[in-house]
Amino acid sequence: MTTGAHWLVTGASSFLGRELCRALTESGARATALLRPTSDASGLAALPAPPDMIVDTGDSDALTSALSDAAPDGVMHIAGRYIKDGAENQDANPAIMVDANVGFGTRLLSAMQRAGVNRLVNTGSYFEHMDGDGARPLNLYAATKQAFQSVIAYHADAHGLQASTLVLYDTFGPGDTRGKLMQAIRNAARNGTTLPVPAEDPALDMVYISDVTAAYVSAGRQLVENPSAVAGGRFAVRHGTPVTIRGMVAAFERVSGRTIITETGAWPAPSRTISVMWDGPPLPGWQPEVTLDEGIRLYLQEEATDAC
Repeated sequence: MTTGAHWLVTGASSFLGRELCRALTESGARATALLRPTSDASGLAALPAPPDMIVDTGDSDALTSALSDAAPDGVMHIAGRYIKDGAENQDANPAIMVDANVGFGTRLLSAMQRAGVNRLVNTGSYFEHMDGDGARPLNLYAATKQAFQSVIAYHADAHGLQASTLVLYDTFGPGDTRGKLMQAIRNAARNGTTLPVPAEDPALDMVYISDVTAAYVSAGRQLVENPSAVAGGRFAVRHGTPVTIRGMVAAFERVSGRTIITETGAWPAPSRTISVMWDGPPLPGWQPEVTLDEGIRLYLQEEATDAC
């Protein structure tokens, strides 16, 4: 990252957003967080180098003015909304995700264009590729992410936006409170409770949080220094060695030395699942460095700290 580069981070109060702000400042860049009025900024404030913070009230003119005043070199767009309770419940209340994943992003890009900010690192999901290749969304969340890609394409064509999309898989690390699989496995081991698992044994591609943030830092550096290498690209941020849920449990047992009791079939499988993981091109110059076992070890260090 060019020293002094300045990135506005949306979704900065999330697990990934907070760690990205940390990674940017550690790389020598400057981070500014764009937050909702209801965002909990305490995690950002606790960082060794807290970012500047801007609150988006929903007014497009005010957002344009804020971007003009901040004058970032670009935007790292992480903000989004995912309803956890399955595709069926997503379909029952679509406005929430459409507004968060399409509406806000569209307003953001328009404000960027008016403020003269023309670099974007966007966040995609492998859920957009249900069959592993073409654009077939797994659920409504993935469909809204695909819809926003069309808005990006318009701004690139009409206004010269230089944009890269990083397609994320499954991320984990200390400080993650999203209630996802790794936390469930750790809690089952810690408390001796039974871990529900599906009858099927789907594969996941787990990427440690520092590797994920390193991909964003690298994408931002390249957009500034060598945009032709990444602008217009869609890149897979994956470990490349998928592991099944049972394999994940076994790895956790191996690293922690604890036995985890599972109940097969107690976790109902969703009606639509990923048949083949998207194997898109990796981000040039980036590769994951943290193995699954090392990531679990680092994740367990947080547990030891919490227990003190």
